[in-house]
Amino acid sequence: MAHLLTLLAAGPVAATGLPGPVSDIRITVNGARGNDVSGEETAAQCARFRLRQREVRAYFATARLVDERAYHHDLEMSRCHAEGLVTLADGRRGRWRIDRERRGIVALEGGDVILLHCPRCTARAFEPVHDPERDG
Repeated sequence: MAHLLTLLAAGPVAATGLPGPVSDIRITVNGARGNDVSGEETAAQCARFRLRQREVRAYFATARLVDERAYHHDLEMSRCHAEGLVTLADGRRGRWRIDRERRGIVALEGGDVILLHCPRCTARAFEPVHDPERDG
């Protein structure tokens, strides 16, 4: 059974959200539309959500850990996503998924699951961030 990493303490993990530096990123799916969340996004809209390797790398360098409640209930969700493989510098491997609303999940071999969010990520493919103080 997978267990959720709750590494919210200060230290290297909190800096990037991942338990170590990334050595390799592979994109295996881009512009996909999932059915695991509700939403009105069409397959054509999702086809335009395409991340490049450098954008995925920037995501992992910037994203922060979130808890299950935030990931599954509090954060905006998108059907549009990209997926791939990640290898950490220590050799651990995993599968990742990032959606258009900047939610990410990494499932490492061995069962650890890391939930991420990156409101500061700026790739064009992401949905614009609504800032109530700036946007009204």
